[in-house]
Amino acid sequence: MLLHSTSLPAQPPPFRVPIHLPIIGTFHLLTAVPHQSLYRLSLRLGPIFSLCLGTVPCIVASSAAAAREFLKVHDTSFSNRPIIKAVSILTYGSSNFSFAPYGGFWRFTKRLNMLELFSNRTLDQFRPIRQDELWQLPEELYARAKEGAVVDVGAAMTRMTNNVTSRMAVSRR
Repeated sequence: MLLHSTSLPAQPPPFRVPIHLPIIGTFHLLTAVPHQSLYRLSLRLGPIFSLCLGTVPCIVASSAAAAREFLKVHDTSFSNRPIIKAVSILTYGSSNFSFAPYGGFWRFTKRLNMLELFSNRTLDQFRPIRQDELWQLPEELYARAKEGAVVDVGAAMTRMTNNVTSRMAVSRR
């Protein structure tokens, strides 16, 4: 989460080399399994801490209470995203919900999404579609394995997710 404030929480020391390399920041603290690295840092620095990922200051909230604080209580302070030219071009001037700047349009689309797309009623309405696709996945995997064909589970999961989404949107696989 990008931070636009001048006060930063606890931060690990930056990479120390004879030559100052600001592009490194605290990337050296992240290992091949970043979530474990962040967990170890949270044990040392607390549930909220900051990192410099390259030259970008970021805040890490590593507990449910800290995440709730960011996402519910102080959402207006952290809702804006950086304006990136490529994203602006791909999303027609950041006109979609994901990259829209915080404001009236963003609040309206968030409310619309929460009331219409992610409500319990809507999720219950689409439960049979999700269950059907979940039942078809092992059957398809079993049929492919029975044929002796190589099974790419990741691709099968992606296909299942796409099928669920398309059936919810246009009623077709």
